[in-house]
Amino acid sequence: MTNSVAFIESHRIDEKDFTRNRCLTLPVLINYCLNMTKGSTQSELNRFFQIRDQSDVPIPKVTAVAFFKARMKFSATAFIDLNKDVINHFYQNVTADTWNGHRVLAVDGVKYHLPDEEAIHTEFGGQSNQHTDEVPMALGSALYDIHQKIIIDAQLFPYRSDERAIAFKHLEATQAGDLILYARGYPAFWLMAAHQSYQRDWCMRVKADFNTEVSQFVASGAKQQIVTLTASDEAKRKCLDKELSVESQTVRLMRITVKNKVYYLITNLLDTQRYPVQAFKALYHLRWQIEEGYKRQKSWLEIENFTGKSVFSVQQDDYARILSLNLTAISVFAAQRHPDQTLPHRKYRYQINFAQALSTMKDTIVKCLYGLISMQGYKQLVETIRQSLTIIRPDRRFERKKRSGASKKFHSCYKRML
Repeated sequence: MTNSVAFIESHRIDEKDFTRNRCLTLPVLINYCLNMTKGSTQSELNRFFQIRDQSDVPIPKVTAVAFFKARMKFSATAFIDLNKDVINHFYQNVTADTWNGHRVLAVDGVKYHLPDEEAIHTEFGGQSNQHTDEVPMALGSALYDIHQKIIIDAQLFPYRSDERAIAFKHLEATQAGDLILYARGYPAFWLMAAHQSYQRDWCMRVKADFNTEVSQFVASGAKQQIVTLTASDEAKRKCLDKELSVESQTVRLMRITVKNKVYYLITNLLDTQRYPVQAFKALYHLRWQIEEGYKRQKSWLEIENFTGKSVFSVQQDDYARILSLNLTAISVFAAQRHPDQTLPHRKYRYQINFAQALSTMKDTIVKCLYGLISMQGYKQLVETIRQSLTIIRPDRRFERKKRSGASKKFHSCYKRML
């Protein structure tokens, strides 16, 4: 973990923070936060220092109160910058999996339940109904690499934020050759113009009554059609507000059928030879991987099991766990090469069990960051992750069961002990 003066100065809250020789330095705090903590703070701290110092038993070295005070001295931007460094290093040193030459990305939002504190209400807002007062919630959004399971860009916003406006911000983290997939809540002329400005390819699911051109296409019964979209007065205003072109856009409309259900897609991939209609069924299905990514966050990583009740805690926990997910995904990527190369003759493809990989990475991240694992040890780590495989069965579906009752909560006084 970096200990450079420039890094500390960039992310500390006050210029006096982290200037004295303390046990809880900024690198120590960051390393601790990356250990996917789920238990009580004191037990997690004891466990962390036992691993770092290679002690036989967990010995209390700092108190939970000291940790809570220390974490108020640095911004969550530390994890954001570290995540960027990790991602850049990853893509510079591997050959990423692609679709038709494109790195396939997906954008989608997610709602997080937050601790019920006044400062958090003020920062993020929430949702209320006729039966309850406002429940504090935040809106998260991610730019997700479908094949590599890497979160390229993640942002946390107030609950009432506009998901399209957030998607616009994600474009800054994309690169030439990317193909971005969107759910049906995202289509808008100005957002399409934004992709044109960045020269990015995109594919969106669209409602049957999105506009006149789409409605006419739906009525025609055609499988695909290239049409020209013209900006409405409202679309022109939004484009001008964001300094985007208001020129007409040529797009391609497509109809795909999945399990007797018809979906409509709109894209700027106009080459019908290189991108045939039948290829888009499998392509758009890939977008579901971002939903699976959010399940990992909420169910396996327990991202809503926040370690504190402040705005700082919420932001730090969110971005730290996303970085931990990426570090795990990189290890899974390395491990996946083995079954892909050695089991090509099998009927189905095998993939690494991500849940088991996360379990393996708990505490191991600390050892890696402190240089307590040799290259041979890291190879053994990859081998351990490699041994847990699951079969991929195409088009396998299960009926979704409706659940009743209150959503799962993580009470700060009753956190798990392990």
